[in-house]
Amino acid sequence: MKNSNKKIAIIETGGSHDELIYPQLLFLKQSGHETHLIIRKNHLKRISLDQYADHVFTFPDDESLLVRIRNIRQLINYLKRFQIHQLVINTAQGAFIRDLSLFLPSKYSVTGISHNPHKIGRSFNQKLISKRIKKYFVLNDYIIKHIQTKNPDLSFQSFYAVFIPYIPVKKVHKELIISIPGAIDFNRRDYDLLYESLRKKTIHRNILFNFTGKCQSPEAKAFRQKMTDLLPKQCHFYDEFIPEKQFLDITGNADLLLPLITPHIPNFILYKKYKISGTINLSFGLKIPMLMHESLKGISDYQTSSFFFGGDNLVDLLNRLNKKKNLINEKKVEIAGEEKFQFLFQKKQYLQFLEQN
Repeated sequence: MKNSNKKIAIIETGGSHDELIYPQLLFLKQSGHETHLIIRKNHLKRISLDQYADHVFTFPDDESLLVRIRNIRQLINYLKRFQIHQLVINTAQGAFIRDLSLFLPSKYSVTGISHNPHKIGRSFNQKLISKRIKKYFVLNDYIIKHIQTKNPDLSFQSFYAVFIPYIPVKKVHKELIISIPGAIDFNRRDYDLLYESLRKKTIHRNILFNFTGKCQSPEAKAFRQKMTDLLPKQCHFYDEFIPEKQFLDITGNADLLLPLITPHIPNFILYKKYKISGTINLSFGLKIPMLMHESLKGISDYQTSSFFFGGDNLVDLLNRLNKKKNLINEKKVEIAGEEKFQFLFQKKQYLQFLEQN
């Protein structure tokens, strides 16, 4: 960047998306920048990322209007005190960011990270935010082509948050372990396809399924019961939130990841054009291949990282990969060799976009 001593603040007010904070702090610190993390108190307690920032400013989780205004005033005073003029909004949406955008003086350079870019040209709040934020990171290359033409006055760049501050413990195992990360949510994943595929065809007893997310809703519990009735020794569910290190150990030990994004889920078009599942970045970061529905075959990153299934052949594919695990190893090598998933590539692209006027 032009100024190696620049002070930059990463602001996360939504209480989530902490997986994006670590790589950004690393990019900036390794480039000689002074880093400031501005975050909610309870969020900071959960993620233990303060060690990677030079300075941390926290504010209460209270969402009331009066507290929000007070927090915004204190945040701007903090920026003035430390003479920070460049900001990255880690989750560029919501009431807090809308109000911050209205009050933030024009001298600050602001870049946002959009997790729902389809709303930028449609949502009233997002339109207000975009009057102040003119540059957005999105979370995959394929999203840019779908969003740029609809918002020609804004600039977009991809940001692959595929770097984690913890190396999962690898264990030797004979089984073929399939991980389905995330709380069981039928809007995001096609669990019915998985169940019906396993009900119709015999899967090898060596193949195991880990559902690494909360299983609490009535719909989730009903699915759990069906799966355990069908494959009592081959499915593992969790009742509660899994701590991050345990989650990464479990997921990092998997042979394959299964996002279960198919045309039958309500949010399919969003995932095909505008959003990514957290499973995607886990695949790229942990170098674990995915089992991806053929409807997403046109996305180049999935060509690099996935085995594709369609129709009724998911079980056939799993049984084949169980016999030929060398195919999985070859795919891991392919993922590891992809330039876009490398730290230096993402760092350079991230920093260049921040400097862009």
